[in-house]
Amino acid sequence: MEKSYKTLTSMISFKKSSIMSKMSTLNERVSKLEKRTLTVKRKQFTFPVLKMSTYANYNKITRSIPKDVLPVTTGAVIVSIKCERWTSVAKLGLKIRQSGNKEGGWVEYTSPMNDFYYETLVPWDSKMGNKITFRPTGSSPSWYTIGIVGYVTL
Repeated sequence: MEKSYKTLTSMISFKKSSIMSKMSTLNERVSKLEKRTLTVKRKQFTFPVLKMSTYANYNKITRSIPKDVLPVTTGAVIVSIKCERWTSVAKLGLKIRQSGNKEGGWVEYTSPMNDFYYETLVPWDSKMGNKITFRPTGSSPSWYTIGIVGYVTL
């Protein structure tokens, strides 16, 4: 019994030191994040080719963003999706992401019935370039305008 007690005591001691080490690392990360300031800027940039487009076809669309629109410190872009004209129901399924940004992943937008204006944040890494990809996943025969209306800098 004494041997089991010593074994358990040493296991608890090891686990405690491991947890304390992780807590210390976590506290350091939180401190760094608290000191970081985020800035949101509004800037109107509409993708000329996507303006007044219907998503009847489900092809992936990639567009370049002019270099002067986004600063190097961009951490996310604000994409607007606006329904310009609709038939009886405006519905759109859309996946958006920065081309090549696997870590940021796809941001998925699915409009509820007649959601006429929506904005979403898309993760951005300036090292990955200035291209954005849209992959339609479903649509009613409506017309949409998609654009960048701002960005978040880190």
